[in-house]
Amino acid sequence: MRRGGSWAVVVGLALASVGCGSGGASSGVPVPPMQATTDVFAEDVLHYVELEVAPEHLPTLVPFGEERVPARLVYDGVELLDVGLRLKGGMGSARPLGEKASFAIKTHEFVSGQRLHGVRRFSLDSEVQDESLLDAHVGYEVFRRAGLPARRTAFARVTFNGVYYGVYVVAEGIDGDFVKRWFPGDDDGNLYEGELADVTEPEKMELETNEDEDDRSDLEALRDFLAGTADDALLPGLAAHVDVDAFFRYWACEALCDHWDGYTGLNRTDEDHTEPHNYYVYASAARGLTWIPHGIDQLFDREGAATLAPPVVGAVLPTRFHATAAGRARLVAALREVLDSAFDPAVLTARLDAAIPLIEGSVPSDVPGSPSLWTWRRAVDRVRDFLARRPARVLAELDAAEE
Repeated sequence: MRRGGSWAVVVGLALASVGCGSGGASSGVPVPPMQATTDVFAEDVLHYVELEVAPEHLPTLVPFGEERVPARLVYDGVELLDVGLRLKGGMGSARPLGEKASFAIKTHEFVSGQRLHGVRRFSLDSEVQDESLLDAHVGYEVFRRAGLPARRTAFARVTFNGVYYGVYVVAEGIDGDFVKRWFPGDDDGNLYEGELADVTEPEKMELETNEDEDDRSDLEALRDFLAGTADDALLPGLAAHVDVDAFFRYWACEALCDHWDGYTGLNRTDEDHTEPHNYYVYASAARGLTWIPHGIDQLFDREGAATLAPPVVGAVLPTRFHATAAGRARLVAALREVLDSAFDPAVLTARLDAAIPLIEGSVPSDVPGSPSLWTWRRAVDRVRDFLARRPARVLAELDAAEE
């Protein structure tokens, strides 16, 4: 890999040509210029990202590969050498290089202490399952407005080894830094990723912090409590293990956004897929378990999707709550609360509208997986219509359930 001053020429040429060719604005909408910023997740600018990997490392960058390779990163003109890079994505979203692959970046993988404006880990998400490119950016805001921890997001034009790959979502990593930001003073607990596993299966949950200790007694205590407690007696004792209010708000957010591929899995269409995924939990001694959304790239599709439908059977806690009148009543109350406080169509639509001029001129790309401008605009309208119509449809459902 080239180092030192020779990169200045490469960077200058790349930025001078970034609005041309397959990465240009075929719609006639101008591409916003690169702006210097010290905020990796600044939402009011379109970030410019270049990645470069030496040829000998390219065979390692494959879907589902865990090994990181050294890469050169230029983020809004700031260069970092030897950041750790791997491809990311699940069963539906993983793509190889050349097909708008997603990238996970760890700035300190090969250079101890190296950060990008204080950030150690973030991802460049291709959103190949979301033609609007806006689901995650708007969806995480719903969770945050409901008082729940959720990733920060922004948008970027991404170039890999000189090839324009299209518009990406820049997403904050869910790691120890994320925990410190959301749980100040209570950040020594365990962070777990749930991928095709429930919190009642401690051995299957991926421990992301305190790995050396590998102490899963927090999840084991919840498992044992649930196994020894009848459905109608869950609520009184659950507060010792779970932030109950936050859990029901989380469930309500997933339902309102039609996040069928999340932890609760309402309205899931794949009958063979019975395990929850696309979520994290943070277990603290003071608060118990708090759920954290992840992988929310398939939202805002079916405005009439039921919010009171049974959860995916593998999600033990919501399934057992759904079986009781008290649990269903608590969910109805949470849905009304989130509708009133967090799912505000005007606020969410304003967030959508603020992103459009940033990315519209950069949407076309010759890379497979990038939407055409027409497809993107149609998908944006889908999100806009969902936001406008969803509250009335849900309120009608809730009113009917309480009659």
